[in-house]
Amino acid sequence: MKKSIHVAPIAAALALLATPVAASEKLQAHAGEDGVVDTARQCDVFVAGTASTRSATPLKYRWRDGKSVVSDWRSVRADRTAPLDLCGLSVGSHALTLEVDDGRRIATSSMTATIVATSAIVASSAER
Repeated sequence: MKKSIHVAPIAAALALLATPVAASEKLQAHAGEDGVVDTARQCDVFVAGTASTRSATPLKYRWRDGKSVVSDWRSVRADRTAPLDLCGLSVGSHALTLEVDDGRRIATSSMTATIVATSAIVASSAER
């Protein structure tokens, strides 16, 4: 089972967790906080973005990395989450944007996810 946890020291398995968004009149998206994950745990974590509105209209979401779409449009989950699996991202820094659509407008929120090679973490720890 994949886990979503707050960003912690780089040595830990990291996920990028969005702060839950209270429902409001306005369409809202929250991508979460910037974070770092190592390649050994990259496929075990995800970004748990959130979406909200008081409207009963079903919401759809997608994720972009810069101008590239990394997750096509899909329905926001019943718990208002809009997750992104990190497994397909390459080593490096990714400027991720969550886009939430209610059929009339789109709300966006951005964050940075950095994927580091596991060997870089081991080398960094050995230098201390």
